[in-house]
This record gives sequence, C-alpha cells and structure tokens, in this order.
Amino acid sequence: MFFSGLPEEMISRILSQAIRYSLHSARIYNPWAQEDFIKPRRVTDVVLVCKSWNRIGMPFLCEHLSMSTPEHTANVAKVLRAKPKLGRHVKHMRLRGGFSPDLLDIVRLLPPRLEHLWISVGPDDGAAFLLEVLPMLNPRTLHLNDPLQPFADMHRRGATMKEAIRLIMHLIATGKWALLVQEQYMCIQRITSYYHKTLTAALAACPTLQQVKYDYRTLDHTALSKIILNPNLKRMICVIGWEKRRGYDCLERLLLPWVKDDAVLRTRAFQIFGFCSSFEREDWFEFCRDMSQCRENLARNDPPVSEAMLKERTRELAASYGLL
Repeated sequence: MFFSGLPEEMISRILSQAIRYSLHSARIYNPWAQEDFIKPRRVTDVVLVCKSWNRIGMPFLCEHLSMSTPEHTANVAKVLRAKPKLGRHVKHMRLRGGFSPDLLDIVRLLPPRLEHLWISVGPDDGAAFLLEVLPMLNPRTLHLNDPLQPFADMHRRGATMKEAIRLIMHLIATGKWALLVQEQYMCIQRITSYYHKTLTAALAACPTLQQVKYDYRTLDHTALSKIILNPNLKRMICVIGWEKRRGYDCLERLLLPWVKDDAVLRTRAFQIFGFCSSFEREDWFEFCRDMSQCRENLARNDPPVSEAMLKERTRELAASYGLL
C-alpha cells in the first residue's frame, strides 16, 4: 500500500485533515453553520480501509456527534460501548432528537467538558431523557438554535419538553454550566415570543458568560440593554443578514438604537458582524467595522451626539458601501 512506509504521525496528520470538520471555515459563509455541522463530509469509508487507519481515524471521526433519531443514537452508543476510550475524544455535540436511554450511556462516556453544545429542541418524544442528560453536560459554548421556532411555539409542546427548556434557562442563569462561556460565544437564532423574557433574564444573570453572539431577529434593543449589563460580559456580537432590497430605513432601525444607547456605549462590548449575498462580503464586513468604530468615536464625544448626527453618519457609511 502507498501509505505503508509513512510514519504513523504523518498518516495521523493526513487522516485528521480528511476527517476533521472545520467549524471555523464553515462560518466564513454562514456564521450559524448549523446545517453544515449536521451534514459533514462523508468520510466514514476512510476508517474502513484497514485496521491501522481505523485505529488512527476513529478518534477524529468521534469529535463531532449529532443525535437525531433513536436509531442513530443507538448506533453511536453501540460504538462507544465497544470502545469507551473513544468517548473522551468528543468535543462537539448536537442534540436535535434521539432522546433515549442510549443517550444517557453516551453522555456518561464523554469528557468532563464539551467545546460546543448545540440544542435544537424538537418533538416531545423521549424528552424525559433530555432532562437527565442536560445537567450531566458542561459546555464552553452553547448554541440554542431551531429554524422551526420551538421556543416560540410552546403551546404545541408537551409538558416534559417545556420543562426541559426551563431547565436549559435555569442552567444558564445559575451557572450550573460552570464553563459557559470562556472566550467563546453563545449562538441564539430565531428564539422569539414565549421565552423571550426568560432567555433575556438567563443571559443577564449568567455568572460565567463572557461572550454572546445572536441573530438580529432574535433579541430586540430592550433585551440587549439588559443583557449587556451583565458584569462578566466582555463582548456582544449582533449578526445581521442583509439584502439590498430591504432599504436603508430598515438598516437604520436596526443600527441606530444600538449605536446611540448610553449603556451600550459605556460598556464598549457591542459589535456588529454582517453577512450578505447582494454585494461584496468584504465591503459588508468593513461597513460593520466602521459602524462599530463610529460608535466608539461618538462615545468619546462630549457633549452627547445628537440624533441627527448619528443618522447623518450612518447614512454616509451606508452610501459609501453602496447600501443606498
């Protein structure tokens, strides 16, 4: 075989590049990257080439686990029961279903902490097992994300799933997840209505939270002004998806409340991050950086800057990047 003469360290390096999934590269084009995360490249065949490749490659393959159905969860549990040492290589986990006794067995084999935990609260089936699993996890980065808006449609959920969501909020607010969040960020997308106030209160009270990253549709200015007062918070990032057809007035409504808010200005923790498909991505990034710089410059002005000046500066920036 071609690789037979290569040192094992080099084979490990090659297989890691072939198998490992880069969250960072995925977020270049989609800051949330949830779909990319649950659909990694098909690389399972690599570990079936020979016994040595299986031994070297399986730890890389186990770094990302995504639980979706009871059948899939059972298969993952079977692999980890056969080789318990593989569990310590798990770094990223997504829970979007498949809540069963097998999930408990998987979590018991995981390392003391996870780098990323995705929670997409779905059907009520098996939610009782989710209640047992959540306190056993200790993520550095938590992603609450579901395009079906389960947090908004709580009246459609069973009592057990509602209890699970309340438990998530409790773990955030009380610091039971003691490693959340250190030099990482918390992704929240499309969580509206029913649990909006609860989520805001949980983030504002979380004793370990250092960084929050959220979709601009998720938290309004009222929620922002409360969360940003968390004394431990070092950075808050708003992600804006933009299309030129939406018009400048929409952009102005999104940006001005954040730029002019005194509490936000004092903390200097708020930043804007954007992604857009209707013009050059680099221009949009630069526009958002300029908006953040504009906010910092205005924060140093005395007396306070007028509303008219804020609007004028925002419009100038928007025009310079072709947004008007």
